[in-house]
Amino acid sequence: MTVLAGTNVGGFVDMSPLHPQGPIGDSINNVFWPLFWVSVVVTAGVSATILYSAFRFRRKHDDEEPVQTHGNNKLELGWTIIPFLILVSLFGLTAANMSVIAKTPPNAQTVKVTGYRFYWQFDYGVTKANGKELTTIKDFYVPTGTPIALEIRSADVNHSLFAPNIFGQMNAIPGQVNHTWMQITNPGDYTGQCTELCGDGHWIMEFTIHAMSPSDYQAWLSKQQSGGS
Repeated sequence: MTVLAGTNVGGFVDMSPLHPQGPIGDSINNVFWPLFWVSVVVTAGVSATILYSAFRFRRKHDDEEPVQTHGNNKLELGWTIIPFLILVSLFGLTAANMSVIAKTPPNAQTVKVTGYRFYWQFDYGVTKANGKELTTIKDFYVPTGTPIALEIRSADVNHSLFAPNIFGQMNAIPGQVNHTWMQITNPGDYTGQCTELCGDGHWIMEFTIHAMSPSDYQAWLSKQQSGGS
C-alpha cells in the first residue's frame, strides 16, 4: 500500500523526511542521499582495508618479525586528496541547496506562526468581516503550489516548528523572529510537531497542515473572511 506523505492511512501517519512534498524537502534530500551513499562507500572501503590488513599482514609465528613499511608516497597522497575532493564536492552540493532553503521566493504569502504552551497559532494577515484577525489554532491551511513565508516566534518559552515532509526544523524563540518558507506539491493533510522540550504538555503540541488546491483554499478563505466557521 502506498501512503501519501503526511496522510493518516489506517492509523499510520507517514512523517518521514525521505518522502518530501515540496521544494525544501527535495533540497534536503538532494544533500542527504549523496552524503548517505558516500558514507556507505567510505565505511565499506575503510572496513575492507582494515580486514584485509589484519589477515594479510598478521604475524604467523611468534618468532617472526613482520615486514616493516616506512611510508608510501602514493598511498599518502591518495588518502589525502580523495577525502579532500569528497569534502569539497559535498560542501558545494550543500551550499547549492542551502541557497534554495534560505531564499524565500518574492511572491510568497506571509503567515505568522506563534508557539504557545502548548499549541501553535497561525495568523494569515487577513481581517475578517467582524474586524478580527483571521487566525487558526493547530490547523494550518495553505494552497498547494504556492510559496508560504513563515515568520516564527514564541509567546513564552523556546519551541521548535518541524514538519518533516515539508521543511526543516526552525526554532521559535521569545523576543526573536525566525524565518523560513514552505511549499506543498500535493493536496493532503501533513502532520508537524514541536521538537523542543517545552514543558509537561510538549507531547500534545502538534499541528496539521491542510494543503488544498488554490480554488478550494480561496473558497475556505472567503468563508473565513465573511465570518463562516
